[in-house]
Amino acid sequence: MSKRALPPWARWLLAVAAALVAVTSVFTVPRAESLRCTRGDGGYACVYAVEYSLQAPRRSEFGPASVGSIELREYTSGKGGRDERGATWVFDRQGQPLKLFGDARELARERHARIEAFVAGEGAPELNIERSAGATGLLMPLALLGVAVALAVSAVRARRAMATDATSSSLSSSSSSLAKPSFAASARALFGGHLRGVLLLVLAATVIAVVAQLVMRYGAGYVEVRCQHRCKIGGGECLPGGAMTMWRAPGPFEVEVYDPDAPEEWTPISIEVEAGGEHVLVCKPPGG
Repeated sequence: MSKRALPPWARWLLAVAAALVAVTSVFTVPRAESLRCTRGDGGYACVYAVEYSLQAPRRSEFGPASVGSIELREYTSGKGGRDERGATWVFDRQGQPLKLFGDARELARERHARIEAFVAGEGAPELNIERSAGATGLLMPLALLGVAVALAVSAVRARRAMATDATSSSLSSSSSSLAKPSFAASARALFGGHLRGVLLLVLAATVIAVVAQLVMRYGAGYVEVRCQHRCKIGGGECLPGGAMTMWRAPGPFEVEVYDPDAPEEWTPISIEVEAGGEHVLVCKPPGG
């Protein structure tokens, strides 16, 4: 092995790092994004949702009462700033930002114009914008996993080459094997002996975390309750304009709707939750 080449333990470390980044990207890279807005007598209401492969969707709501400003911000990225991009940013009245999408500049301008027109009261009473990552969302995790496998194979080959060299060296100079090993050699042997076990533990923990998320993602159903009326959900209550999200076991899921004509009686409504499914339950006024 060349003196400049990475030792096997360093290659194993880089392989595990690449695998961890690949797994993390599966959790953090969006699978799909959507903006759904409706307009009524009280103004507009929008829900921006970001969906991931192995975790619950992230949803943000905004409307006239919470929005301070809506702005288009353009920027460049990539080598030499050749990639011209843009995104719509929604700022609440406290100045907290919410980024909507993030696309090539022309597409970002087009989407921003649609959002601005809707907020201004123009056009249809509903606005739906969707974007799916498709197969491109898997490119980075797959590429990183490929790098991890290549590094692991390289580490195994380097380790075998070192073992072969060590055997040849011990046969040609048996007297040196009787000498007391140096501190550096002892440290390398100790570190190399324990490193593989540590890396295996890290990989095992990563696999367990992924399996747990998969069980949650595909063994239970994701439910979002949108409250257009006063509703009871389990032991809590959801007021008009609010929303609640949760993971539920497969089977019937029920909420109770307040009936102003019969205040003592709450009207039950339910949906059937399916494993791995995403469900939306709209809590409307009775008869609405």
